[in-house]
Amino acid sequence: MGALTRAVHLFSKNIHDETLPTSIQVMSCKLLLNLVDCIKNCSEANTNEPGVGRDLLIRMLHVFVNKFKTIAQLQLPYLKNKQQEGTSAVSSIASVPCGTSSINTNAAAGITLPLKETIKEEPKEDIRSSIKENENKERESQRIGFPPNVAINYSVSDCRALVKTLVCGVKTITWGCSQCKSGIDPTLTQNKTFHAKETLVFIRLVKWAMQALDIYTLNAPGNQQPLGQRSQVAITVRSKEEKEVLEHFAGVFIMMNPNTFREIFSTTIDYVVERIYHNMALQSVANSFLANPTTSPIFATILVKYLLGHMEEMGTSVDRSNLYLKLFKLVFGSVSLFATENELMLKPHLHQIVNRSMDLAMSAKDPYNYFLLLRALFRSIGSGSHDLLYQEFLPLLPSLLQGLNSLQSGLHKQHMKDLFVELCLTVPVRLSSLLPYLPRLMDPLVSALNGSQTLISQGLRTLELCVDNLQPDFLYEHIQPVRAELMQALWKTLRNPNDSTAQVAFRVLGKFGGGNRKMMIEPQKLEYNEQDNPSTCITIHFPDHKMAIHLPVEKIVETAFTALKTSNTEPWYRRQCWEVIRCFLIGSMQFDEDMQMVNKLFMHPTFREGEISSVHGTYYKCMDDQARQVHQMAVTAMFVAAAIKELRQSVLPTMVSLVRHYTMVAIAQQAGPFNMMGRWSKVQGMDPLVLIDALAVIMGHEEKELCKPGHLALVLIMEAATNILGSKERACQLPLMEYLVEKMCGLCYERAWYAKLGGCIAIKFLFERMALKWVLEHQFLFLRALLFVMMDLTGEVSSGAVDMAKNNLERMLQVCGGPLKDEHNTEEMLQIQKKSLHDVTHELVRQVTSPNTTVREQAMQSLHVLAKLSGRGVTEVMYPHKDVLADMIPPKKHPLRQQPASVQIGLMEGNTFCTTLEPRLFTLDLNLNEHRFFYTELHVLVETEDAHLSKLSCYKSLQNLVPLRKSALKALAACHYIPQIREKIFPTLYKALNNSSHPELQETAFDCLKKFQSGCHIDMEMVHSSMRPLLGQLCHYRSVTLPVIQRLSYLTQLFPYTFNEKLCEQLLQHLKTLIEMAILTRKQNPGITKHDNSDLELCASIVGIFHQIPAASARYVEALCKMALQTEKALSIEAGSPFREPLMKFLLRYPAETVEQFLSDPYARDQQYARYLEYLIRHKDSASIQQQLQTCNEKLLSVLFANPTTAQLAGMQQQPQPQPLVTSIDRAQLQYLAVRVILLLTRDDENWLAKQGQLVIALRNIWISDEFQERHHAAEGTDFMHWKEPRMVVSILLTYFKHHTDDIKLLFQLLRAFIGRFISDFQFLRDFLEQTVAQTYSVEWKRSAFFQFIEVFEDISVPQELKARILQHLIIPCITVSLENGDGEILIGYPPAPDQDHHDNVVSLFITRVINPDEPFVYSDAVRILLLQFSSLLVEQASVHIHDACNKRQGIKLRRLMTFAWPCLLSKNCVDPATKYHGHLLLSHIIAKFAIHKRIVLQVFHSLLKAHAMEARGVVRQALEILTPAMPVRMEDGNTMLTHWTRKILVEEGHSVGQLVHILQLVVRHANVYYPVRHHLTHHITQAMHRLGFTPTANLDQRRLAVDLAEDTSWKVFLGLKR
Repeated sequence: MGALTRAVHLFSKNIHDETLPTSIQVMSCKLLLNLVDCIKNCSEANTNEPGVGRDLLIRMLHVFVNKFKTIAQLQLPYLKNKQQEGTSAVSSIASVPCGTSSINTNAAAGITLPLKETIKEEPKEDIRSSIKENENKERESQRIGFPPNVAINYSVSDCRALVKTLVCGVKTITWGCSQCKSGIDPTLTQNKTFHAKETLVFIRLVKWAMQALDIYTLNAPGNQQPLGQRSQVAITVRSKEEKEVLEHFAGVFIMMNPNTFREIFSTTIDYVVERIYHNMALQSVANSFLANPTTSPIFATILVKYLLGHMEEMGTSVDRSNLYLKLFKLVFGSVSLFATENELMLKPHLHQIVNRSMDLAMSAKDPYNYFLLLRALFRSIGSGSHDLLYQEFLPLLPSLLQGLNSLQSGLHKQHMKDLFVELCLTVPVRLSSLLPYLPRLMDPLVSALNGSQTLISQGLRTLELCVDNLQPDFLYEHIQPVRAELMQALWKTLRNPNDSTAQVAFRVLGKFGGGNRKMMIEPQKLEYNEQDNPSTCITIHFPDHKMAIHLPVEKIVETAFTALKTSNTEPWYRRQCWEVIRCFLIGSMQFDEDMQMVNKLFMHPTFREGEISSVHGTYYKCMDDQARQVHQMAVTAMFVAAAIKELRQSVLPTMVSLVRHYTMVAIAQQAGPFNMMGRWSKVQGMDPLVLIDALAVIMGHEEKELCKPGHLALVLIMEAATNILGSKERACQLPLMEYLVEKMCGLCYERAWYAKLGGCIAIKFLFERMALKWVLEHQFLFLRALLFVMMDLTGEVSSGAVDMAKNNLERMLQVCGGPLKDEHNTEEMLQIQKKSLHDVTHELVRQVTSPNTTVREQAMQSLHVLAKLSGRGVTEVMYPHKDVLADMIPPKKHPLRQQPASVQIGLMEGNTFCTTLEPRLFTLDLNLNEHRFFYTELHVLVETEDAHLSKLSCYKSLQNLVPLRKSALKALAACHYIPQIREKIFPTLYKALNNSSHPELQETAFDCLKKFQSGCHIDMEMVHSSMRPLLGQLCHYRSVTLPVIQRLSYLTQLFPYTFNEKLCEQLLQHLKTLIEMAILTRKQNPGITKHDNSDLELCASIVGIFHQIPAASARYVEALCKMALQTEKALSIEAGSPFREPLMKFLLRYPAETVEQFLSDPYARDQQYARYLEYLIRHKDSASIQQQLQTCNEKLLSVLFANPTTAQLAGMQQQPQPQPLVTSIDRAQLQYLAVRVILLLTRDDENWLAKQGQLVIALRNIWISDEFQERHHAAEGTDFMHWKEPRMVVSILLTYFKHHTDDIKLLFQLLRAFIGRFISDFQFLRDFLEQTVAQTYSVEWKRSAFFQFIEVFEDISVPQELKARILQHLIIPCITVSLENGDGEILIGYPPAPDQDHHDNVVSLFITRVINPDEPFVYSDAVRILLLQFSSLLVEQASVHIHDACNKRQGIKLRRLMTFAWPCLLSKNCVDPATKYHGHLLLSHIIAKFAIHKRIVLQVFHSLLKAHAMEARGVVRQALEILTPAMPVRMEDGNTMLTHWTRKILVEEGHSVGQLVHILQLVVRHANVYYPVRHHLTHHITQAMHRLGFTPTANLDQRRLAVDLAEDTSWKVFLGLKR
């Protein structure tokens, strides 16, 4: 087993080593998977250590999950960005015009060759992108000093292969775990359950794997779709491979025990749905869960609860509502799959789904999805085999049918009406249950038979079912009201184009017998034409005829209007229709006025200064009604055309001109020198008010997009009037505006919701854009209209009209009710505002007792708004209008029960509102009969049982008495100020609080008691006597139920100080007993939790009471924690435990004691306690715990050093106990706990850590200790939960360093993270060093870092590996960036002076103190390589500081560098190729910069030409890139030597393919250098091409090289260069 363990950890490190190629990581995964079976067998054979095999498999699982995390955090973002860049590049190329004609033009001649190729030959895109990638890789690798960028090697196909291997691996490991014995509890293996700690790994798997699966949303190279198709593809599973991977992923969880499955998904369901929203293919995972008999009921329950909590979103966001609808359909579909199990799952939620859908649809902006949800429900359970659900559905039937019936008979868009009809006909109950409600089905039945094909089929099915199964007399009696329409619809269906539908109709008619003809006596429907002659005509004159011909245009305009309205009209026809409308409108206008005359008229001063008289009598309208209607239709059609996207550009100019024209005509008629006010009899022709009438039609149209051109028209009218009349105030005085208000407010009184919504939009425009004075004068009018909208749309689908009316009312009151400012603050305006607000307040006060809930609540809210705006109290605002309510508060003329229920609720709510104001507006006086009678009626309403109340005539029709009782309770509680009835009110409210059958009523009673308690002093003796029966029930645990605990919870909140510690003890005992029973029940019957967890919920509710009782002292901290956490352990639950939240609420009361316990022995050693402490710290409400922990430095240090003290809890008698020995496992756990706590506190508050020097020193010592490093490098004896500890320590210390950047040595020590291999990943540290330190830190800081590095470098106690990492990750990148940015002199410290040495000159220090040419092999290979790299960097970027190129004599610095690199040329000295060729790299840089002896140049060049080994390919290529161009420059016979050595090696070593490729790649890359000697090499290159390109063993890279050689040997490009 030891060998297996070592193998697992070795390959685990390979998987997390990002420097390795992805293919090796995949191979390591596969090697691990091959060990699973072996581990399982060894585990079975090893009986002495039963849990070892399972533990090893869980470690493997943890490794795989961490790899998913790496993919999600590193690889996916990189690949997504790469693809987005590629997509944007392709789209920019695609946007270039590529027609043949444009390519031949001169303008196109400037396009470069690659772009033309891209346009012509799309398939080459992949090849070019791969070449570009290779270039990027080369460029990246050639940059001196920077660590290699691992992301460059990422590719979509590799990442997919890795994800697939990981998913299949996780499935295999999970299977292996379920077969291995558990070391914690042997029973876990038998039922495939996972321990809580193991379950947490699966929860992390869900989180990270579902992110990593997004890799399939990216396109692999060679698999790219056109851009237009990509969005469609993204909706479903994209490939067979993805489908298989998703099935395997679902299979991981399906093979688990149901309890573990529930635990995982009850905690992650929010995340799962969020992931499905972002990647719809993941929906197949949910499908798999719901299609499996074991997981289906569990997952369906979890999903339904989630969806019910998010139902509000279905009425707003389109994307999310579609997803939720799909998920609901999946749940409903699972009921059909597994009826027995899933009926029980759906039954408790059925009422809520139906009722919430109906309620939310009434107010939602987009209600369609709620009815689609109901349709999906009805269809899925309407098969006739779900009797359990039908029984559950029966109570809903009356209200549902009534609601749907009223909706289908209302005015709605056609698709909505069809849906309502279908819902009426498909309610999922048996026909026998429908009989009492048959009359309500008749109207929908007739609508269905006159509807679409689907509805006709549905209607015929329903009708035939009734005819077949009901007695004829009974059926005919119910059909009677709609018999004529029904029969006509059936006869009409006989002519249906679908033969099968016609046959069914024929069959049904036959079954009616003679009855089908009895009703054929209706009169014919004739169309009556009122006019003898057509109205609007086009007059056509022919030369040969004296009589002109009149063509009526009414039908033409009507046809054009209809075609524009219809959504499926073709664009060409739409344009023609618009042309017809445009020509008609222009033809109807007179153009005989002179332009100058019109301008002169509107410039007349009377327009800006004259009086504008108001309308007396009727407005002038065109006498020819028919002609006016045609004209109105044409104007309406113009607005419709303006809303059509493809016509908009051509319509808008005409529309703007016409609206202005009509407005100008109206202004000329109603104001100015020639106004016709009072002389309308002289006016002829079309009236301008036709524009307003057309606007009213548009604003009230069912298609609300048409409101946009309508709104624009309103803006244009207002602008034109303001411009001509000089001010907004004068424009508002026009009679045109009065007519506009009349029409727009009139929309609010129409029946259809869409007309009302249009009215609300128009009113919003009017009160926001018109002059304030005018708005104040019309405010009452607007108020009445808006209140009517609210009232009339109650119980109707309003698509947001009610919400808009509410918002409008509030906004209007804010506009009109605030203090007047600036120019408005005049005496006249103050009077107008006062009168306006008086009328408005009067109406609002009147509506305080309205029977309509929406109107009543809005009136109350509006009064609060007015009070706030005026800076007064609500009572003060209402007082002048008190008389309005005098007869209703309380009701004087009619007793409550003589009123309808809604009126009663209104009166009671109004009473509550007025008597709870401060100060009270009304006060009840029980000496008055009416007042006393009102109180008695309230009392009776609350006290009387439902059965007795239902007998009273006013309540007989009520389905639900709860709203009535709630209002009565509130009204009673408001009477707390009357001393003589307090003692009667309290028992009544208390009785309602004990009514467990109506939780809603209980909640109201609780709120009422709170208000009652705050309003008066309650006799505690009375409270105690009321409570005794409940406390009596707590004597025995069997009588402790959820309702009892809920009532107790209410009482502990109301009277917390009434309860003593004895109750806490009692509850603790009951809790202990109930928990024991719950554990026992589950062990005896493992399947019990499939649907029901009520026993645990009861226990959690008891725990939840402790934080509400002040008498519950700190001594319960330990007891409750023990009980809750031991229960979780026994039941293998943790993340989804119901105890976590209630226990936390209690612990937050005692933060000091809680922290003391969790950080003390023996709890600090327990991993479960540690995880719960982490939960506490991370919770959003845990500020007190965090603050307490921040003050416990000593405690944290004692835990960090594995020396915890025993808990010192207040009020607890501590027994001195011998401390158990701290084992190595305990020490590791304690240290991990302290580190985890410090990290969590740091994340919450970085400034806290910045002041904790002592903690940081301790952590630093732990980090640099050999024991810590060895333990985590080995990872074999470490708990897998502790693998991330090194990462956590580095994260904390790095955060500290960010606040103390002068502590450079701390940063040096952090680089130990890169020594050896940890399983955890340190990418965040790499990113910080590369992007923050190297790029943003100052040059002074970098100098300081360099000087401190020299100290460290000379310290022999510092390991060589650390020196190498400091150089690699810190010093070289920092120096590189500064030199590249041009800060060389500041960094080095002096201007170039190669002959001088200074103690603070960076170059001098490095050459004199760091490199040692005399003993070049005292360093490790890694250090030597990095020193050579650093030397190369200095030579390349700062050569002037090393040697003066003009000076022929070699300087000391240059000589030291040469001497340092020289041993690399001697084969006996250098064994490691990387070290050897880094020396060559340095020499190449020196040769490129300085004049060096010819022999050395040739020696270096010859050595590099022969270096074709794979290990050093990168550095050799770098060296040759620098040296080859320098060859002809550094030697007189450079070209000759170049030819000689290249040809010599080609001939002598050419038999080796590796050597051949190496030389030829050099020739290709430096073809311009080889150009002068091309003739000497052509023969050899041609032979080599044949060898590389045409042998069967040649790979793709070799063939590509042969092609490149063919291009270069033709030397076309270079001939061009030569010219």
